[in-house]
Amino acid sequence: TQISGSYFFNNSSTNTDKQTLRTYIINAENTQLNNDSTGSLTDNFNNRFNLRLEHTFDSFNSVIYTPKFSFQKTATISDQLAANSVGDTLLNQTKTHKNILNNGYSIGNNVLFRHKFIKPGRTISLNLSHDLNNKLGETAQYSDVYSLLTGKSTLNQNTNSTTKSNVYNANLTYTENLTKVTQLQLSYNPTLNKNVADKSTNRFDSTTNEYSTVDSILSNIFDNTITTHRGNVSLNINKDKYSLTVGVTQQYLTIASLQSFPANNQFEKSYSNTLPNIVYQYKFTNSKTLRMVYRTNTNNPNVTQLQNVIDNSNPILLSAGNPNLKQEYSHTFLTRYGINNWHNSQTFFVFAMASFTNDYIANTTYTSTRDSILPNGILFARGAQLTQAQNLDGYISARSFATYGIPMKKFKSNLNLNLGVNYSKIPGKTNNQINYANTINLTGGLVLGSNISERVDFTVSHNANINLVKNSLLVTQSSDYFINTSNIKVNLMPTKSWVLSSDINYTNYQGLGSAFNQDFLLWNAGVAYKFMKKMAEVKVSVFDLLDQNNSIGRTVTETYIEDTRSNVLNRYFMLTFTYNIRKFTPVAPK
Repeated sequence: TQISGSYFFNNSSTNTDKQTLRTYIINAENTQLNNDSTGSLTDNFNNRFNLRLEHTFDSFNSVIYTPKFSFQKTATISDQLAANSVGDTLLNQTKTHKNILNNGYSIGNNVLFRHKFIKPGRTISLNLSHDLNNKLGETAQYSDVYSLLTGKSTLNQNTNSTTKSNVYNANLTYTENLTKVTQLQLSYNPTLNKNVADKSTNRFDSTTNEYSTVDSILSNIFDNTITTHRGNVSLNINKDKYSLTVGVTQQYLTIASLQSFPANNQFEKSYSNTLPNIVYQYKFTNSKTLRMVYRTNTNNPNVTQLQNVIDNSNPILLSAGNPNLKQEYSHTFLTRYGINNWHNSQTFFVFAMASFTNDYIANTTYTSTRDSILPNGILFARGAQLTQAQNLDGYISARSFATYGIPMKKFKSNLNLNLGVNYSKIPGKTNNQINYANTINLTGGLVLGSNISERVDFTVSHNANINLVKNSLLVTQSSDYFINTSNIKVNLMPTKSWVLSSDINYTNYQGLGSAFNQDFLLWNAGVAYKFMKKMAEVKVSVFDLLDQNNSIGRTVTETYIEDTRSNVLNRYFMLTFTYNIRKFTPVAPK
């Protein structure tokens, strides 16, 4: 019997200032800007417990039990100022203050029974698992909303939400050797996934001075049950030069949804899928290997995407669920070729992957051209957006990567060259017009790593990242951007006890606009002293010595392009003590 366990605790307080600029695609000629500035203070508290118990009854039977438990509590206070504009014209603006409290826990249990028969290759195993997730949330929100036409309005509400999830899973697998090189595998995998989402929103009543007025438009009780049955048959062939696995999974899935508030609505959908998969691997020599994979899989909409309720946490960026969503169906092709020549220390590796998805769960956005009231009574101000998920075809994702490594004997170092190409095509809808966000990402770089001695270690690297972005509705507007990163890392041991380290990283952003184009130098350094036969170490480190650290990013979606800049932890010092336990003396059983 073997048992092991772990406990993890974490508490963090984060003060964030974040600026976001979104460019929404309205049509082929026009865009709309959403400028968002948010400051927040978040306190996060985590506990995690894990256990693993393995018992071997005899040489034919064993059981493994792995329970886990986690608890999380998060409190956030945030202030947000957001505005929509076209050119220099302000359409609407909102100023929002929120107090958010979330807490939840998750419990998981997994049991694996394994049995080997006397006949070689004949096995049977049963895996049973249950995962429980429970989340509670409370949000107090106060918003001042300004519209160009209707002027100022106020939103004062309190929202309580409960989300419960229970997932029951079983997997029964049987293997049988048909010949010395051929094995048959049969498996059956039923899954039951039950989700309940309860969202209750109350508006402030000035007469009672309490949040006592239930807003049925923003409240919802939604019960979602997904039942899945999967049966798999696969054949494995293993020979000296190659291995081949051919399998097919027949999947039957049922989604049953029930809305009990504010109205009774229910629907049930069933899907039947055939999911083939092939894995082929060929070994030319001990150092040259080719691997090819074809697989299919499905992705189901989550309970939030299905929930027929409007989220107005940002009054000018509304969102709503869609109970008519279908599941995604994807085809993925993958190939990998590698050479590892031990004689001359040269390596070569190339990887390529392409994925095509039908009924992709995409975003559809409608931008209001005038102040109006939605059928459920919510103000839909001019310039505000309403986003909803919808199934669309045409999603493509592809990427490739190659690296070549050679020794530089003269410098006692190794040089690695790498090159990558990524491509994505994401469908979406904006104001009932189809838009495809096409992104090509080109990366290239080199890494020179030393192998001089145990006392001298350095790494020099550079990486260039080119992003070419085109939207089919805005073919005349370029959103290309570039990122260059250079790094020098040095570790020196002038004596057997002292270690000096320095890490300098330079990053340059171009193409993000004048407010986001930046370059900065990040310098980290440290001094360490080893003692107690090098098993203990005391280290003094300084991070961001020049106080220039930044956090900048760009996100490209099917309905908007977003640039973000947020504060990060700048210059700070750290004192670290480390003790390594390298040897254990086994205790003989009594």
